[in-house]
Amino acid sequence: SILERVPGSVLWLLRFPPQAEKHMRREAERAGLARERLVFTSLAEEDRFLAMSLATDLSLDTPTCNAHTTATYSLWAGTPQLSVPGVR
Repeated sequence: SILERVPGSVLWLLRFPPQAEKHMRREAERAGLARERLVFTSLAEEDRFLAMSLATDLSLDTPTCNAHTTATYSLWAGTPQLSVPGVR
């Protein structure tokens, strides 16, 4: 896992319903990660989102929930994109 291999790294996610966030934090702790390493944020306007993209080192695109616009903003900000292929 990237979080295990990169000290101080965080997983920055779109805000979920409160119960889902609690569950994800609990699962992170069960995996041995501090719950603070999951960062949730609400939807943002384009200029704010692009500014947030400048603060990231790597953007993830997973088969379960593709990055779409997030990938575009990340690439505009010069952030590398890691895509995980899906299974057909």
